[in-house]
Amino acid sequence: MFCGPNISRDYPVEKVLIYKGYFAYECMAHAMEKSPHYTGYLLINDDLIINYWNFLAFDRNKIWLGPRKPTAFKGFFPPSWWRWWNSSYGITQCQKAFNELWHLQKDTPQSVWNLKQLFHNLRFNGNGKFYCSRGRSDIFYIPKRFAEAFQLMSSIFEKHKVFLEIAVPTICRLLDLVENFENVPGVYLPGRKKDPPVREGKYFWMAYNTSLGFLHPIKLNYKQDKEINHVLLERWIVQFSKSMTKC
Repeated sequence: MFCGPNISRDYPVEKVLIYKGYFAYECMAHAMEKSPHYTGYLLINDDLIINYWNFLAFDRNKIWLGPRKPTAFKGFFPPSWWRWWNSSYGITQCQKAFNELWHLQKDTPQSVWNLKQLFHNLRFNGNGKFYCSRGRSDIFYIPKRFAEAFQLMSSIFEKHKVFLEIAVPTICRLLDLVENFENVPGVYLPGRKKDPPVREGKYFWMAYNTSLGFLHPIKLNYKQDKEINHVLLERWIVQFSKSMTKC
């Protein structure tokens, strides 16, 4: 399923309020509602390459997230300061979502999802504290057993405009204990918009190999990179993918 701000005449795009990808988790909630009988649901953002052939061994009854620790590449590291925490999509909005969930669990004596268990999980994951979390969320997987609870929390976090990379890791820590997560062996190239690993396609291709679970980001619309990215995507990844599916 593809999600975007408008329905397309040329492609099967579902209209979902994801606003620049800030609330992309609503695409997964929409998929769960529209197609409730799948074993699980995998979301990837538009600028991520997934090597699907490396996912066969993963447990489909567990939550999947990216690597636990950020990856350094060519001397670049993720910045210690993160602008989203104090933005209008940040920690204050996450706390508002917590408050609504808290009142909901107090007012609901019984629930299919056991709302009290959600807060127990969050407190355990936070060493006794109710923390909002952060983490790269361009790829994640939620098994069917958490689908109803995920839809509920997605609607609440979107209602309060919580940014993707705060909402998703926080929701996942409400759903289950971190020790039960599967961490996908992929790479998020570090850097900000002015740093080469994000802005220059050559760094993507220097880092790419078929043994990774995923690599992010690849930009197909940057003027200086789009031609080589399209060519190498077809030559290195699409052709390899086709060779994996030929019997």
